[in-house]
Amino acid sequence: MLNDRNHAGRPAPDFAAGLTSVPFLLSALRRRLRLWLGIALGGVLFGVAMFVVAPPAYQATTQLMITHAPGEDPVAAMQTDQAMAQSKVVADRVRARLRLPVSTPRFMTAYTVDVVTNQILQITVRNRSAGAAIRQAQALAFQFLTFRTSQLKQEQHLILAGLRQHLATVQTELAATNKALVQVRKRHLSTKKLELLQKTQANLIFGLEVDIQDYPVKTVGEITGTKVLDPAAIVPHSRIRYLVVYALSGLIVGLAAGIGLVFVLALSSDGLRRRDDVARALGAPVGLSLGRVRAGRRQARAALAGRPGPELQRLMSYLNRTAARPADDGGRAVAVIPVDSERIAALAVAALAVSRARQGTRVVLADLCPGAPAARLAGADRPGVYEVTRGGVVLTVAVPAEGDVEPAGPLRSLPDEPTPADELLADAWAGANLLVTLAPLDPALGGEYISTWAPSVVPVVIAGQSRASRIHATGEMIRLSGLAPAPAVLAGADGRDESLGGLPPAPARPLALARRVREPAAP
Repeated sequence: MLNDRNHAGRPAPDFAAGLTSVPFLLSALRRRLRLWLGIALGGVLFGVAMFVVAPPAYQATTQLMITHAPGEDPVAAMQTDQAMAQSKVVADRVRARLRLPVSTPRFMTAYTVDVVTNQILQITVRNRSAGAAIRQAQALAFQFLTFRTSQLKQEQHLILAGLRQHLATVQTELAATNKALVQVRKRHLSTKKLELLQKTQANLIFGLEVDIQDYPVKTVGEITGTKVLDPAAIVPHSRIRYLVVYALSGLIVGLAAGIGLVFVLALSSDGLRRRDDVARALGAPVGLSLGRVRAGRRQARAALAGRPGPELQRLMSYLNRTAARPADDGGRAVAVIPVDSERIAALAVAALAVSRARQGTRVVLADLCPGAPAARLAGADRPGVYEVTRGGVVLTVAVPAEGDVEPAGPLRSLPDEPTPADELLADAWAGANLLVTLAPLDPALGGEYISTWAPSVVPVVIAGQSRASRIHATGEMIRLSGLAPAPAVLAGADGRDESLGGLPPAPARPLALARRVREPAAP
């Protein structure tokens, strides 16, 4: 069955073979260093911009000395005063007095009231304007003192009214006791109980009269003893320190966002990077592992001028060694298959062709990719088979005509009625020593036609860019077309990858089957 093994008896590739580990994530951070550092720098700039656009609010503080009545619990009294200062009534009076353009609940979030000691209450107001913060702190202190005074006076009025009512009641009871005492004495009865009651009521009346006289004094003492201890003033703060705080906050947020983005991209990407994973998906070993290969305009000019970079030089040498000699022709030929990106493969093919031509080798460069990127680098500007000059050397370029999706190569017999292009290509190959072909593979077309250009192919995989499904499809198309896949090239490999890029060993056959294969059949 083919559900677990492919047509060649190899194990079906496991695209999720690579393990997600700390080294894997660290490698992703190294690869995308510019990305997450750029996001972190953006966070710093955002923090600085927030400091400029919305600088930290000024804080104005004022302290009040609170005087309580003798004998009152100071802790409970201070908690009451704190709640009173934070009440909606006080905040609403301040908002109305200053005509603040905010609601009372929102204004209440702009200030705090803290108990410093059993006699000190501190009010702190935050505002973007230093003057507004001072005015609001002053208004809060004034309105709190006013409100507390009114509450003390109201409390005094109620308590005095109660004391006077109680005094009147006791006085009435004392008068009744005196009257009863006179009647008992006339009868010559015992007056001891009535005299004790009379004395108690008299003492109570004296105490109530003293309280009625002293309570206003206590209230006046609480009112006059409660005052502003420290006038409202701005709390000094360093702008540089706040700037550093804003910048560091932005840096932390930017680092978290950048590193998180890198981790998400690494975990969600299906691009393969490890040599073993690429070999398993492709069904062929990785013969050459390269670092980062730059294929920009400057690198292309240098490579075509004979100064390729070290990684590109290794790729060119590998392609030159991999070129095979067809059975019926004298020259050597190799086809390069870009799995995804064509830039690196096109530059390697063009640079190899120009380099070998510079050494005196007769080279044919065939570019079967749409747009002919390798041929354009070599100096070609139209379809056909013709000679071009690049860097003082001459080589032959073969570019199929537009619409020719399966162009036939020179490694075949000419048809009965060959076209001029067929004859030119056959003549060029007959006099050439090396045929280098850049050939893409399209799942809709297959790759049988590539066998007419080269007996073997070299897949070029870009680490992290080539998807597992695409790599696997490329390997299957190569095998179905009957081509001999050479060990693949992995460009942009991680320098910390310790895998070898070889294929797993083929499964062992059963012993009985092996014996039947070795033993000759009975006559």
